[in-house]
Amino acid sequence: MNRQIQRNVKETLKKIMARRPIGSGAADETLRRAVEIYENGPLTRANLPAAGSKLAELLKCDMPDVEIVRGPRTLSLKHAQTSLIAYETRVIEEAGQTLVSLESHAILLRENNILFLSGLMPGMTRPHLFERVLERGGPNQTFASAQLQTASLWPTVLFMRGQQRLAGRGIAITAIITPFASGLFFSSIEKTEGLPPSGPLRAIVDANGTHQRRLRDYYRDGPARVSVMTRTFVDGGKLSVSQVSLRDRLSAFIAEFADVVADHDWRWKIDLGETDETVREFVRAFRIKVASEERRSKAYAALEAIIASEEWQQEESRNRENQQRASI
Repeated sequence: MNRQIQRNVKETLKKIMARRPIGSGAADETLRRAVEIYENGPLTRANLPAAGSKLAELLKCDMPDVEIVRGPRTLSLKHAQTSLIAYETRVIEEAGQTLVSLESHAILLRENNILFLSGLMPGMTRPHLFERVLERGGPNQTFASAQLQTASLWPTVLFMRGQQRLAGRGIAITAIITPFASGLFFSSIEKTEGLPPSGPLRAIVDANGTHQRRLRDYYRDGPARVSVMTRTFVDGGKLSVSQVSLRDRLSAFIAEFADVVADHDWRWKIDLGETDETVREFVRAFRIKVASEERRSKAYAALEAIIASEEWQQEESRNRENQQRASI
């Protein structure tokens, strides 16, 4: 392992931990930055694009590790607006362990108000994984972009399993395997109890103040939240023959059902599928298309076939054995 990469990972994680003031909420600082854009009064239709660029630069300066995606430009006469999503890496220290996760801050700036949705990714990993990813992806690879790729398949697998449970069929899934570059990420599915409400935070800021509420958490299961822990990355040159076959099948699935995968991914970010008007505004702003039930059913059937395959079940078995050894 390259010692310089190890040092870079440690230094970045320290900066991320120092970023949040004690007692601040998950999205407080980001929303505060958006409000500062209006310090000289309401925006105009003409200066909205520049306001979006200014906010993006402020967030890049604030956040030690972030990926920012600008929304498509709109020519709507009804709502002049500019939008972006900031994917921010978060670090949590718990029981002597350092865990890394990701938050999505979706921001829509209008002339006289702000719409804001902040979601917490249903998963995490440990710092050592980023050492492997940076070796593979190069020095410009951010932790945030790596986490978006590790989680590309999680939501679809979890939603498919939820549909199986409602129908009273299928088998429990304990592991998720995700293609990355020429290799594979290996993750386990866990449940964590005692967490505060983790559904997306919706905020509207206007002349009457800030109005907040929590939206539905798709990953809440009774008192616990379903979470995916990514533990290992194996590069393409070290994959077994069966793992190469599994990687290729999963990559083909993601390509064929990109619309369904994206649909599920938006649910932890902005609560896609909920009836809240703010959610609908972001759907329009980012031109998000909800997958049809026909496409969703086809995707679930294809994914079930992969999960039932010998290649996937071998990895499930290895995951259970590793978990049992770790608990001894």
